[in-house]
Amino acid sequence: MSKKIDANLIVAVGVLIASFGALFVYMRQASIMTEQTKILLEQTKANTWPHVSYGLSRTFDNDRLNDFKIIVSNKGVGPAIVNYCKLSYKDKPVETWKAFFESLDLKKGTRITFNNESMFEQVIAANDRVDFIHFTDSTMIKTIYPFLKHMSIEICYNSLHGDHWILKRKGFQTGLTSSSREKVSTCKRDSLITFRQ
Repeated sequence: MSKKIDANLIVAVGVLIASFGALFVYMRQASIMTEQTKILLEQTKANTWPHVSYGLSRTFDNDRLNDFKIIVSNKGVGPAIVNYCKLSYKDKPVETWKAFFESLDLKKGTRITFNNESMFEQVIAANDRVDFIHFTDSTMIKTIYPFLKHMSIEICYNSLHGDHWILKRKGFQTGLTSSSREKVSTCKRDSLITFRQ
């Protein structure tokens, strides 16, 4: 007695195998599409990333420094949204320029003149800059310049897509001092040490 294999059973098994094959291909395509979507999202975010940096501008007249600026610029392709700025002298945070100059122990009666733009909750457009502080009085520059090696600035900023970075630099006498940039999950602001000018 031999058993005959029903043709319908063979067709059903074939359809079942083809269905599992199609399901496998569909799942693999969905996985690839998910990976491609993640890559496209990262590329889109990268197309709007800011790149904040510190710079110095110094103008000399016969070996006399008569103009000095500390510049914060955004050389990226998207705006930089500043969450906080922290200014410190000898690693002690200050809230205002007045507090900074008081911490320098300058001679009584020292005339302090400067210009500045606020960094507090500032938005720096792509390819734009902010004059963090600008000294135009050569006597003032001569008085303040030695203290700038102990000054440090920390800025936490984010992109339009919520990526956050902290930019730090200590020492502002020469352009040779490097900055450090770190990507962070969020900007944690301590209101007691936030620089507000």
